[in-house]
Amino acid sequence: MALKYWAGGLALAAIVVVAGLAKRQATHPDGDAGHVRTNEKAPSRMSALRGWPEPASGTLMLGDVMPTGAERNRLRLRLPAGAGGACELTVEAPDQNGHALVWKPRLGEHWIAGQLVETPAGTQDWELSTDDGRRQYFYGIDVATHLHCDGAPRWHSAEHDSDTPWVVDIGHVLGHRPDPAMPADRFFERMRFLSSRGLPLRPMRHDRRINPSEADAIREMRESRLDHYMTPDGRIRFWGRVHRIRWVELSGTPIDRRWHDRLESYQ
Repeated sequence: MALKYWAGGLALAAIVVVAGLAKRQATHPDGDAGHVRTNEKAPSRMSALRGWPEPASGTLMLGDVMPTGAERNRLRLRLPAGAGGACELTVEAPDQNGHALVWKPRLGEHWIAGQLVETPAGTQDWELSTDDGRRQYFYGIDVATHLHCDGAPRWHSAEHDSDTPWVVDIGHVLGHRPDPAMPADRFFERMRFLSSRGLPLRPMRHDRRINPSEADAIREMRESRLDHYMTPDGRIRFWGRVHRIRWVELSGTPIDRRWHDRLESYQ
């Protein structure tokens, strides 16, 4: 009889454990890989990202900002580095084949006709694109762009002092946990996690995917949400030791800029 009750208790315990694991998997689909274990060794160091431009110092000025390129049926917007990630950059335009139009940050450097073109220091180019990133040229549509900032954007900086310098508690730095559903590239455009040499480090996804190419690493951020990198308690792991953190904060009077552009039909 005792053996019977013992076996029954084991079965009940197993059911509870399985149910708990199922609930955990539903809540955190990345499993244990989605949790930063601070007792781990430092990850292998990878080459720094060159795609994000070096931020300027002080308050970022937005008075002369305006979209360009409508005559070539594509729109680009050059903003001070960090402003596009800290502010809201939205667009009203017809969907294209079921895809909404959005503003996406471009690489800090790119190739045109075999020549390397670098974005001027302290700036970041944004490009009107379908939400899947596959189209940048549009015809016969009106585009209304709205840039809203809750205040004037300004870069701040602090050293990262931690026993596990490859892990950053984002909520502690910002004073709040950012929206985990936000596009990862927008978040990492407004924050820089720098090595001892002042170079931006690559964030680590929960699946620890490795992209040797810098362009692939930034493309990955474009295609990911912040929660692909950030744990539920607001921490992010990096491919290397974070020495300094720079981030944009907004203060003062809100800023609103609006533009209207017409992209003519294909001739």
